[in-house]
Amino acid sequence: MKKTEKKGFTLVEMLVVIAIIGILMALLFPVFTTVLKKAKTTKSKAEISQIELAWKQYLIDYKKFPSSMSGETMMDKSTVKILTGDDDTDNRRKTMYMELDPDEPYKDPWQNTYKVSLSTKIPQKAYDDGTDVYKQVLVWSFGPDKTENTKDDIRNWKKKK
Repeated sequence: MKKTEKKGFTLVEMLVVIAIIGILMALLFPVFTTVLKKAKTTKSKAEISQIELAWKQYLIDYKKFPSSMSGETMMDKSTVKILTGDDDTDNRRKTMYMELDPDEPYKDPWQNTYKVSLSTKIPQKAYDDGTDVYKQVLVWSFGPDKTENTKDDIRNWKKKK
C-alpha cells in the first residue's frame, strides 16, 4: 500500500494564521487612528493658511474686504463664490483666489464649515476668549469634536494662555 501525501493547510494551521493576523490588526489599529487624526489636523492647518492667503490677496487687490463679510462668517457658498471669481458684486474682476467648487461650502476634514473673521482694523478680537489678535484675517475650524471653543479647535493665531 502506497502512502499519499496531502498538499495544503490543515484547519488548525489556517485558524492559527487568522488569529495571528487578528492580533496584529488589533495592535496596529490605534496607531492608524492616531496617524489619521494627525493627517486631518495637518490638512486643516494647510487649508486655513490657504484661506488666509486668499483673503489677504483679495485685500491687496480691492483695498477692502467685501461689505457682505462683516463680523464672523462661514466659508459658505456665497463666500466661496467671491474667492473663486463667480461673484459679480464683490469680485468684479473675476479673480480666482482659490480653486474650489463655487456651489459648495468649504469644509474642513471633519465636515465643519470653516469660520472667518475679516477686519481692516488691527487688532481684532478673537472669537473664543476676546484676545487681541494682530491679524486682518482670522480663520478657524472647530476640529474633530465640532464644538466651539475647545482645545482641539484649529486656528491661524495663538490662543492666549
